[in-house]
Amino acid sequence: MKTGPQRFSELFYNIVTYIGVMISLLVATIEVFLFALDYFSKGKNLYLGLITYLILPALLVLGLILIPAGVFWKRMRIRHGLPTFELRRFRIDLALPHHRNALLVFIVGTALLMLMSLVGAYKAFHYTESVQFCGVLCHDVMHPEYTAYLNSPHGRVKCVECHIGEGADWCAFLAGDYGVG
Repeated sequence: MKTGPQRFSELFYNIVTYIGVMISLLVATIEVFLFALDYFSKGKNLYLGLITYLILPALLVLGLILIPAGVFWKRMRIRHGLPTFELRRFRIDLALPHHRNALLVFIVGTALLMLMSLVGAYKAFHYTESVQFCGVLCHDVMHPEYTAYLNSPHGRVKCVECHIGEGADWCAFLAGDYGVG
């Protein structure tokens, strides 16, 4: 029973799409909060960076994938005759308010996701090069070595400057772009 005008195509009204929207909204809200928290703490909390730049973006992408997956799932149910309403041919008609709303939500959501992904990828790259990442999170078994490093004259030098190489140029060097690989 319809209570008012629909804002989106009928295919978007299903449980899989609802779950995807809820996951995406929840994770995006948490991400905004954690971005601010990381900004004001100046990146000092190691586990905050792990959650903010590595784990939550994957959950955000999962939620966003569930949205069109629900549309395709519902379309397949319609094709198999399970629902009672008929399937209309897919089309985008900007004269229809629910098509305009869906397109606007898609454009804004995609732009925000791309911006968050770019910032997150940039922060994740630099986060994995931090001394805290190497000494506390990644090499937790090396606690005595990490403590010795902090108290040594090398404590002012980032791990990646000697052990791996810092920045994207070093990654290209490892990939053989400089004729050495």
